[in-house]
Amino acid sequence: MTNIVFQKSDVRFTKGAPISNGEVGTSGNPTRRGFCPSCGCSLTAFADIFPDVHGICAASLDDPTILKVVAHIWTDSMQPWDVVPDGVAQFPKTPSMEELGGLLS
Repeated sequence: MTNIVFQKSDVRFTKGAPISNGEVGTSGNPTRRGFCPSCGCSLTAFADIFPDVHGICAASLDDPTILKVVAHIWTDSMQPWDVVPDGVAQFPKTPSMEELGGLLS
């Protein structure tokens, strides 16, 4: 699943709110994934280690073609057919807050 990362303060839902479930992320810290309460499709991702960051599922956008890929995260588990474009940052595991912050600026 491709997520777009935003500052939490820049995200708002215009119709209702996702329902979520919690789990332990690759960092060992709590994470939550949000789903549409009507159809169950993936909408959001939150990680407690990044309290000011909000992930939105790219496929949930009206026009995801406007996005520019700036990083691939968790590349140590990417599939052999997945290709990272030249010049795109790669993180084998969960990036630090400083690394993630650099991508958001």
